[in-house]
Amino acid sequence: MSAELENYQRTPKQDRETFYPGQNFLTFYSQLRTASLDIELFDPDTYRDRKNPKLEQLAANAREIYQNTKAGQVVFCDRVFSSDGSFDMHQKIKKSLIHTGFKEGEIVIVNGFTKSGGTQSDSQIEKEVSQAVEKFNNGTYKILIGSTACIGEGLNLQENSAAPTTSTSPSGPRILSSVTAGLTARGTAGKRYTFIPICRREP
Repeated sequence: MSAELENYQRTPKQDRETFYPGQNFLTFYSQLRTASLDIELFDPDTYRDRKNPKLEQLAANAREIYQNTKAGQVVFCDRVFSSDGSFDMHQKIKKSLIHTGFKEGEIVIVNGFTKSGGTQSDSQIEKEVSQAVEKFNNGTYKILIGSTACIGEGLNLQENSAAPTTSTSPSGPRILSSVTAGLTARGTAGKRYTFIPICRREP
């Protein structure tokens, strides 16, 4: 992919539309962001079931934090489906977490999509979010996986939170602040919070 970008850069501007119809630097940027998160998300046919060390590290971090705190954690990931809809990033994250010892019933996904990739209605999303928040705060769910659009702002996840993990960067500082505020506002005294990028490794 980086080779394609280099070729695009070398191509004279007047010829780019001919050789790369409908593409520009933002096209390659988006592709590179997707591939850096998970190569299977970028090209599920070529890289089916390819292991992702970053997800393995995310799951290991989450398990370690849970064993130390017994509190819940939130995993943010804004890229969900591959372009052909055959691959679900949130499900792959869930499988990685289950592999470390979490039970399937301890993990909930809230992203605004149906299992087939369709978009849920606002009322469906609101109901799903409300149920997830209630069960997260009472300890039924140990892990909440979702997009910042669904679970990043305006939610009270303070009752049972230990750490938020991000796999994709929020669009700006305001969103990042909102994401952490839902977990760390008043009423959670005595709890220690750790903000974890997806590829963090312990020293």
